[in-house]
Order: sequence, then structure tokens, then C-alpha cells
Amino acid sequence: MTLVPIPHVKLDLNKLPDLLGRFAWGLQKIATGVLDALAARKVQELATDLMSLAFWHEGMRQEIAQLAEGNATEKVLAGLSDKLEESEAEVLEVVGRLKAARNTWIGRRFTADVAKRLDLLIQLKVGDGYIRDQLARLSRRKLSEANSQEAAYLLREIQRFNDELFALHEIVLNRSERRKAPAPRSGRQAAQPRDTGKKSTAKSNDATRARAAKKKAKR
Repeated sequence: MTLVPIPHVKLDLNKLPDLLGRFAWGLQKIATGVLDALAARKVQELATDLMSLAFWHEGMRQEIAQLAEGNATEKVLAGLSDKLEESEAEVLEVVGRLKAARNTWIGRRFTADVAKRLDLLIQLKVGDGYIRDQLARLSRRKLSEANSQEAAYLLREIQRFNDELFALHEIVLNRSERRKAPAPRSGRQAAQPRDTGKKSTAKSNDATRARAAKKKAKR
């Protein structure tokens, strides 16, 4: 087995601080990129969880609309009850993640109004006496006790909830995009001309014309 000698590399100690500085700068850029990627992933997960809380037309809104129109049947009430029960575990899981985000990284990534809006949405969705709780009470009633006015009120509350949720979803994504964009130059910086160290062409032409007029006057 033939051993290959390791070439001798002469290190210039005067360049060592510069090399170490470049190495540290590279590590910092890598770390920043990793952190930005993790933060972006959290924002996407937050946006996905928000959308999963919305009341969609193929969900229980169909049964509520039938109740509001006075077309209540035993099947409609049973369908509403089944959909509430089937979605309960998923809703609570999503709410748990949103509460954890609200209490931790959302306060660092966004302003306090985002956390406040999220807290309100969680309360409207699963709070005692709010939308899902009221829907559960409605679904447990007998057909003769089904109230179309109450169902119509719940439809309006659901629409208000969706409007608040979609607005927060847009805020989260828009503010996240603005954080990634480079900061624009200020108006003063953008308007400031570059100093070339030379006189302007206009001033030079004025001086030339003044000298020519003086010579003409002497003739």
C-alpha cells in the first residue's frame, strides 16, 4: 500500500482573522436560512389550521339552513348531531395547536392584535355558550321544539365567524410575506443624487457663455 504524502499548505497568519470572519459569516447565513424556513413552515401550518376551523357549505351549514327555512325533520336534526360528533375530536386538536401557537411563537412573529383575533375565534368556535355549544343544544331538541329563528341567528353568527377567520388568515400570510421582502429605501435616500465630484453641465455652460460675452465686450 502506497501512502500519498499530504501536501504542505503554508498558512498566512495575517489572513487568519479575515478567514475566520468569513467562516462565521457563512455559518450565520446558514443558521438564518434554517430559522427563516422553520418560521415560514409554522406560518403555513397556522394558515392551514385556521382554514380547517371554517364552517363550509358541505358541512353542517346545510342542516342549519334547512332548520332556518322551517324545513326541520328528524333526519336533519340527526345529521346535525352526527356532524358535530364526528368533527369534535379534530376541532379540539386544531384548537389545541392554535392555543399553543398563540401562547408561544405568534407573539414573537406578529403583533398582539393577531393573538387577540385568534383568541376571539377560538372562543367563538368552542367556548361555552358559543357556536358549537349552541349547535349541540339545537341538535338535541325534539323536532317540535326546533326554532327556525334560532337557526337563522346561528347562521349569521357562523358567517361573522367565517369573516373574522378569513380576515385573520389574510393578515397572517400578508405580514409573513412583508417580513421576507427587503426593506425599501427611504424617500430621502432614494432621491439623493450621487456625488460625482464634477460640476454640473448647466453650470459649466453658463460659465463658458459668460467668458465669451466678456471677450466680445472688450473687442
